[in-house]
Amino acid sequence: MSTLRSDSVKNRAGTGSPHFPNGLTGVAATFTGAVSGASYSGGAISGTTGTFSGAVSGTTGTYTGNVSVGGVLTYEDVTNVDSVGLVTARGGIEIGAAGVGGTITSAGAAEFVGIVTAKEYEVVNAGNTPVFKFRGASNNEIGKIDADAISGTTSQLRLYTEDSGNIGERIRIGPVGQFGIGGATYGSSGQVLTSGGASAAPTWATPSAGPEVFSDSTNSVGTIANGGTIKEWRITPTKAWTRAIFGWSGCYRAQSNGHVYIDVKGRVGGSGTWGNIHTCGANTPAGSGSHNWNQGFTVTGELHADGTRLTGAANTAVDILLTCSSSMSIDHANDTGHDHNYWVMFFE
Repeated sequence: MSTLRSDSVKNRAGTGSPHFPNGLTGVAATFTGAVSGASYSGGAISGTTGTFSGAVSGTTGTYTGNVSVGGVLTYEDVTNVDSVGLVTARGGIEIGAAGVGGTITSAGAAEFVGIVTAKEYEVVNAGNTPVFKFRGASNNEIGKIDADAISGTTSQLRLYTEDSGNIGERIRIGPVGQFGIGGATYGSSGQVLTSGGASAAPTWATPSAGPEVFSDSTNSVGTIANGGTIKEWRITPTKAWTRAIFGWSGCYRAQSNGHVYIDVKGRVGGSGTWGNIHTCGANTPAGSGSHNWNQGFTVTGELHADGTRLTGAANTAVDILLTCSSSMSIDHANDTGHDHNYWVMFFE
């Protein structure tokens, strides 16, 4: 085998490169000009420029400058992609093997298996009703929240949930904060939300009015001596009632030692059985005289008849009767500082 040593090789005319019709074989080659060929295999090639009209095959490659690919670049594995410009994925993006962690389609739909964390979410819809939807395991819609633009400067927020497969509006917040149930059901002024229990939506309801009150603080009971009827009067509530509560405060004097009492009775409609409200009893102190007025009493209770709470319709008369035992007297003016007999009655 011969060895050729030369600083330069030219063609026969000395005007260009030599021609090697059977090719060149070597361990390495360095070219200062362009390299053109149909194919190449072997060791390293080093040069300033190179052109290959056929395929280039190799195990590794290192480029210190730019790489430009006019056609399709296909690769199996890339550790990192660092781009200072725009990255375009025309067919979409898959996260994880075959998109197991999430996908972003070419149409812009995104789906992620894990948690998505962001400082701010912005939902934009050209139709002025942006929607934030929730879907179940079968990709069925199970709820949503939308912001509806009523006009160019006002909007309302609506919340929907699923019931028996149907999505419906449950809560609405209007542009000034009004609260709607099942849509634009805002109720009327003064109404309150009333619970419908565990299986029904709340509703707007007008609260029931407070009790109707009758009273007298003018000592109208008067003076009754030695028992009997103290006072009987009639009250006519303007509203229907299911409970009547009576209260009376006064003073008495004892005619003799022992147990004295006051009965309060009531009846509805001007006839029928008198029902006891309460019996007030007191043990008279020993040695109390006929003009000892320092015994005070208070009577409170509900109208009952035979153990049943009395009720009444609107504009139905209610009679009240007060009696005392024969061993006492009721008075309001014979002892300074103890001259009071006041009563009040509540119907609700």
